Amino acid sequence: MNRKVLYCCLLVILARLGLEGQDPFGMSFQTQRAMINPSFVGITGVESIQMNAKMQWNNFGDASDRYQTLSVLIEESLPCTRLLDIGIKLLHDQEGKARYKTTELGFLSSITITPVKTKFIQHNIRIGGDFSFGRNSLDFSNLIFSDQLDPKYGIYDKFSNPNPTAFVAPGNNQSWYFNPGFGVSYIRNTNATTHRSYVINTGMAAYRAYGTINTRWLQYNSLTGIATADPWRLTAHFLYEKNYAHLNSNLSKIKFFTVYQNQGGIDYVEIGTRVGVINNRLGLVSSLHFTPLSQYTNNTQWVDLMLEYKFKPRQGRLVEMNLSYGHNIGGLSNTIGPILGLGFAYRLNKSTLCKLDNIYDVNCYDLTLPENWRIYENVWYKD
Repeated sequence: MNRKVLYCCLLVILARLGLEGQDPFGMSFQTQRAMINPSFVGITGVESIQMNAKMQWNNFGDASDRYQTLSVLIEESLPCTRLLDIGIKLLHDQEGKARYKTTELGFLSSITITPVKTKFIQHNIRIGGDFSFGRNSLDFSNLIFSDQLDPKYGIYDKFSNPNPTAFVAPGNNQSWYFNPGFGVSYIRNTNATTHRSYVINTGMAAYRAYGTINTRWLQYNSLTGIATADPWRLTAHFLYEKNYAHLNSNLSKIKFFTVYQNQGGIDYVEIGTRVGVINNRLGLVSSLHFTPLSQYTNNTQWVDLMLEYKFKPRQGRLVEMNLSYGHNIGGLSNTIGPILGLGFAYRLNKSTLCKLDNIYDVNCYDLTLPENWRIYENVWYKD
């Protein structure tokens, strides 16, 4: 009964966070890898639903002024195909008093190629695609324009009436865009049958590479109709994970990861580590975010700390929860307050789609074993 109350509270909090805003820093690699590189979709090897929310600028104004985001990802691994993993994503962002909103819905899929497979070493190449459409909107009535400013009274006249503006807002206050993505990952799993195994995962991805502007593969995305180019988003990642066995078969994991992103000439790097203990049921993630190649010297860096916990409500079911806290450690002189994050995932060791096709091999694989075609992350733990 207590767990049911906990689930309900988490869902209510996530819904409240997501309906109010956007995360200007983008997405955390640890919790939202499939939205950064679509080749990650289904890599957990289970059927699951994940929800993540993040808030920023909590110290200013009312709740509606905050920068917040909500993401939902539904993944399905198809063991009956031995090739395909699929997913559906939903992103909803909002920021500031002008209620700048972005909502994006997409279908993701990935296929796995196994070029080499031996008893102790397995190689996978995962190729993923993201077919997404999005909508931007802005409440122009909450903006203040320069011709509204009176040198004596500010935005009001001497009778305390709002000053008019010559700006005419677009009729629908919204724009639609197409955001295709493509990603590829190379995975090497060594000593998969032992408790000393390690995994290397590296790859690249590109988003928004669609349309033509001045012979470049870009597209227009503007709420005011001024034909502002929406630049590519290019990413690269490297991940290393090592297993360690201790007394009483207690398994620990340590993971190192690096992510590089570039969009519109702005570089961004995330470097982090995750330590999992108690058979990986409890995890601590720390990451540093910075922009190393910027022409400006006072860049804003921030550190994120995340606590993860997982448990099995019953056999074949897994619940994961995470709570994160981040703060800037340089750059901005103003106090912007902490960056708060909350996540929830529910996983099943079965495939509903395979079951609908009357295919009886509906249970997901015993993860990471070399006799399987695909390398999956082992999200389970032994009691």
